[in-house]
Amino acid sequence: MAGLKPGTYNDALIEGIADIGMAANGSSRFALDTLWRVARHSEDSGMNSIPISELEPIRKHLEMENAELSGEETTIVELLKDGPKSSSRLYSLLWRRISKTNRQIRNYLHSLEAKGIIETNLVQDRYNFGLKIIRLNEGWLNGQ
Repeated sequence: MAGLKPGTYNDALIEGIADIGMAANGSSRFALDTLWRVARHSEDSGMNSIPISELEPIRKHLEMENAELSGEETTIVELLKDGPKSSSRLYSLLWRRISKTNRQIRNYLHSLEAKGIIETNLVQDRYNFGLKIIRLNEGWLNGQ
């Protein structure tokens, strides 16, 4: 790679990379490495410029890394890594690993959802009862 040629990037890209460096504890080395990686990826993909969309996966990954998780939240994430679970199944698995009440588990799930790490969907079963399906957010999965 010969370097960044004029017209292959814009100010928004450079500002985004600076923001990423700040999110990585102010690391200019990380920011420069990020610039190099997105430039290399764009070049390898045959692009004539570096789209700002190249920064989104990196930004999401940093947000996930910076989301401090408790031990219980980490356990929930580990259980969901192999796929979505119904709330009843997830609670059953959690009770085997941690001794918490339903209310405490709900609080952990609400916290993870507020952090954007998990998402929940209510689906109707054949008897019209609501079944809650809990899964890791795709951004979390892609960032891991």
